[in-house]
Formats: sequence, C-alpha cells, structure tokens
Amino acid sequence: MPLKQPRVLDLLAPVLARVFFPAGSVREDVLLIARAVNDPGIADVLPTITVPVLLVCGNRDNFVSVARYEETARLIPDATFTVYRGKGHLGAISDPRLAPDILDFAARNAEVSPPSTGRRVPAG
Repeated sequence: MPLKQPRVLDLLAPVLARVFFPAGSVREDVLLIARAVNDPGIADVLPTITVPVLLVCGNRDNFVSVARYEETARLIPDATFTVYRGKGHLGAISDPRLAPDILDFAARNAEVSPPSTGRRVPAG
C-alpha cells in the first residue's frame, strides 16, 4: 500500500526538508524516507527488528495511510501502535498526548536493551 499522495511528497520534499530539517537536510532525505515507506522489501526487514518500537500516527495523514502504519506495526514483533484522531502527518508530533505516551512506553520498556553490536562506543 503506497503513500496516499506520492507526487505531493515529491513536490513538497524541498520545502519539508528546509522547514523541518534545517540542519542541512536536503530533498533527497525526505524522498528516501518516502521510498522506504513504499519499498515492498520493507516487509522482510520489519520482522527482524529486535527492540520495542513506538509507532505513532494521525488518522488524517495525507502522506501515509493508517492501514500502512497498522501493517508496519503488525510486522514489528514488539510494536506499540497509537493513532491520534484528528491529526495529520506532522500533527501527531505536536499532540499533547505524545510526550506522556513516549514516557509511558519508555517506562514499560526500561528493562529492554538492544542486542550488542560488538562495537565499542567511545566515552565522552
């Protein structure tokens, strides 16, 4: 199930990149995300995610359908999925429920640690 309006994202990508990612993001960054959402191979990758995931969306998203979000959440083994009614694609991040939902998710998953990559992270 592709983006609802893929051409709209193509046209808006340069503006979205400058407005929401001003630290040097470019149109290609936004398009890369759009292509990942539409990549049929993503269904093979999602079940391999080994950490808990909080997936939040708005039911009035004009770029990605709620059904796409639902399918994504279903394919991730430990996903918590929340839909904010009346919110669009970016409206979900300004919803007053988001911060409490993130804190609740973090508290419920505080004992979960990601698998070791074998790489050391430098101190400081």
